[in-house]
Amino acid sequence: MRKVVLLLLITCFTVPGVWSRSVVECFKDMPADLLPGLNTAMKLDMVDFFNSGKTARMLGLLGSEMELKILTEDYLMLQTSAASNVQLKLLPLKNGSRILAVVNTVKAPAASSDLEFYNLDWQPIDTLAKPRLSAASFLNQDCLQQKGHAQDMSVEELNSLYFYEYNFQSGNNFLLVYSSLPDFLGEEAFAGYRDCFNQRLVLEWTGKGFLYSSSVTSSLNFSLLR
Repeated sequence: MRKVVLLLLITCFTVPGVWSRSVVECFKDMPADLLPGLNTAMKLDMVDFFNSGKTARMLGLLGSEMELKILTEDYLMLQTSAASNVQLKLLPLKNGSRILAVVNTVKAPAASSDLEFYNLDWQPIDTLAKPRLSAASFLNQDCLQQKGHAQDMSVEELNSLYFYEYNFQSGNNFLLVYSSLPDFLGEEAFAGYRDCFNQRLVLEWTGKGFLYSSSVTSSLNFSLLR
């Protein structure tokens, strides 16, 4: 009965002319090549378990244990293995419609994320701006100069390998970006750069892409964002 009710609720979001769909509907229709291991019935069961206050965990068709960790109207986070997860986030466009941002993260052990945009029918969108990050985004150059690291390019070269972790949240349209360089380098190698390193940045959604905003980054309470 729960699954029947859930399907009826989802149907409400698929009426032609409706400007948006729920993240549950998008999750249900997520193509198998983007999320292997879960069929439609399994996805609906996980949503049902989550909404019932139960642990929404099950064994995927490929043998990996998956768990629905977060589910709201505009955001979903699915743990796809012990070292990977996928996030779905609905974001508004200037015309009042919404698109879907999908983040896939793998930790091996340093976290590395990939961000892609889709319309609500899962057609790729390649006209929106993705984050443009560099070593300078995370390293205070004045601090490096004072510590005598200004000519040491090893950290900059490593940071250019795009070891970044992306995280969304429900209730806002910011993208939190964490550099996993400390995990990649290890405690001892990273120790000399710790004081010059900003591990977290906040990117603001503009309706056309994500842009770094120093004012947003400095004003937000980071302790509440992860």
